[in-house]
Formats: sequence, C-alpha cells, structure tokens
Amino acid sequence: MQRPIKVGILSPYSSIYPNLSHDFVDGLMSGLPDDYGRQIELVPEYIGQGRTNAIIEASNKLLSFHNVDIISGFASYRVLPEIVKPIEDRNRLGFFADMGEYIPYTDHISDNIFFNSLQFWQAEYALGFWAQKQFDGRGTMVMSIYEAGYQMHCAFREGYFMAGAQEIETSIIPQNRASREVMLEYFKEFITKFKKEKPAFLHALFSGTEAIDFIGLYYEHGLHKEVPLILTPHMASEEVLMGIKGVNTSIYGASLWDRHEENRANDQFKKRVLQRTGLLTNTPTLLGYEIGLALTGVFKQLQRREISEVSHILKEQRLTTPRGERSFYLDSEYSTPKVEIEKITLSGIDFRKLAIEEGRSLRYDHLVFQRMHEENVSGWLNPYLCV
Repeated sequence: MQRPIKVGILSPYSSIYPNLSHDFVDGLMSGLPDDYGRQIELVPEYIGQGRTNAIIEASNKLLSFHNVDIISGFASYRVLPEIVKPIEDRNRLGFFADMGEYIPYTDHISDNIFFNSLQFWQAEYALGFWAQKQFDGRGTMVMSIYEAGYQMHCAFREGYFMAGAQEIETSIIPQNRASREVMLEYFKEFITKFKKEKPAFLHALFSGTEAIDFIGLYYEHGLHKEVPLILTPHMASEEVLMGIKGVNTSIYGASLWDRHEENRANDQFKKRVLQRTGLLTNTPTLLGYEIGLALTGVFKQLQRREISEVSHILKEQRLTTPRGERSFYLDSEYSTPKVEIEKITLSGIDFRKLAIEEGRSLRYDHLVFQRMHEENVSGWLNPYLCV
C-alpha cells in the first residue's frame, strides 16, 4: 500500500477570521479530486500569531517528527526565509498562502518554495492609481497602527504617485487594538479633522470592529456628504459590509475575486466546496482551493516523491481559477491579478457592489518594489488578520 502524501498545515490564530485555517483546509481538499484527497494526510500545527519562533518550531516538528512531504498554510513573507533551508535539506515542498499584506521579494528564494497570495497590495496599488485619476486635489490615508505595519498603504501611495500625484497626507490612529470606547474617541477626533480640512478623498485602512466603526462614524458625522471614502479590500469584503447597519451612502473599494461572478471556474469552485462542506466560499477557502488545483497537476510526481520534477512543473504552471489566471512561483512572470474598482452602495442593512472600472496592476519586475521594501521597515511578522 502506497504511503499517503503528508501535508503539514501552519495554522495561525485569527480573531477576525476565526475559521481561517479550517476554511483554508476545506478549500485545499475541495481543489483535489476525491480519489486524490483520500491519499492525503493532513497534519495541522498551531503557530499562534505566526511569529518567527512559532513558525520555526512548527516547521521543524512537521519536517522532523511528522515527516511531512509538504508544508502549507498561512505564513508571512518576512518569516519564510527562516525555514527555507530545512525544507531544502530534506527535499520537501513549501506551498504557502497569504492575503497580500506585503509585496513579495524580488530576489530568488528557493526552487522548493511556492506562494499563493490574494494580493491585497495589488488592489491597493490599483485603488491609488484610480483615486488620483478620479479625484482632484490631495488625498488622505487614515489607518490604525496595525495596518501601518504592513505594505498595503505603501502600495496605494505608489499607485497614487504613479498616476501623477505629488503628495498625500497620512494619519495614524495611535492606539493598537485599544478598547472600543477608546478607539471611538480617536475616530471622532479624526472625523472632525477631515470634515474641517476636506481632503479630495479618504482612504481608510482598518480591520475587525474598527472597520465597521469607522464607516459608521464617517456616515454619522455627515462626512459622506463632503469627502469620498475608499476602502481596503478587507474593509470592502462581504464579512465587513454585512456588519454595517444604518448607513445610507456610496463608497469605493476594489475586488480581486467576486463570489457571485458567473464563470465556469467560479461555479465549479462553489459547487465543490458546497458538496464537501455545505458552506459558502470565502477568501481563505479560495486560497486553499487554488493550491489544491496546483497540487492536482503534480500529484503523480508527489506520490513518487519526485520533488525536483514537481518544482519544475509548478514553475511553469498556469491555472485558470475562480479569479483568473494564476501562477505560484515568485519571479517576474508571476501572474498579475484582475482588479475591479467598485462602487459600493450601502442602504440601511444591505449593500450592493457595482464594478465601475478595471484597475491597473503592477508587474513584478518593476523598480518600485525595491523602494517599497526599503521604506517600510516593520516588526510585524504575523500574517494579515492573524491577531
């Protein structure tokens, strides 16, 4: 009897997406044909908030004790270099997911390491480019300290400047995950400031309850009548928008994947996940599903433990997934995403999204990458939303 393919899953804690790792695994297994799925053994390892020591300890346990063939799950680009050598030394495969909170490295990492990113930063770049073309005058970004530790706001700024802007103001609320009451006091101060200064637009970067609070205060203080609001992809997600009540206005965001889009790949995705779990799809499920599709294409080689051949195939692989063409090896040919700029109409307890323009994405050999890496020095190591 052939030994099953062992897949170790790095499983972080997320108060914002409590089922993050479970949904990822559901997607991964839904992306594999049923007969392949029966030959997979999953080995989860908890990594807390995904910091360096937790990643190293979990990876060593998966490789040395559990003898896994693949390490997958959520991990930050900034931590992964610490586990490349053990993966290479044992000739195993790393296939990691992330939300796109950081831009990827531009230098070579490893022939054994592959990535599937939701590419939030690409949506941010597209939003910045669009904002400069759409609105006249200087804009303002407002964010929490948490969001300021990632590179999404850097990508928005670069897109804004690339479209011809000269300057943008940045405001950071100086409390990291404070109580709701304290956060609301800071929000009120900033809302008053923006109402007085009237920037050309506001770009807000918040997560969790802070995202819902900010949108509510933006409306309650009448700022919606004076300053357009642009949201991050997470703030414009269904999970956040469904929590907003009593707001009647239009705001803007960007989408990298639409659950409701009707195309063959998306329909098959929803069907497979529903059959397996009885649940609707979401972004962690999507990331896992796409990795499952990629592994399907190299499954015979994985069974024979031909990792060099697996690597060769994955480097050349281009898949049609629910969000378009995807590739998983970080080089200059890494597939850029389709970005839709959206107008979001909020009406009491409901919302509606309308795609108004195709956004501009950035190729992975652009010089702006080096600048963004140099300008954003942060101690944030946890994957985005893993707090």
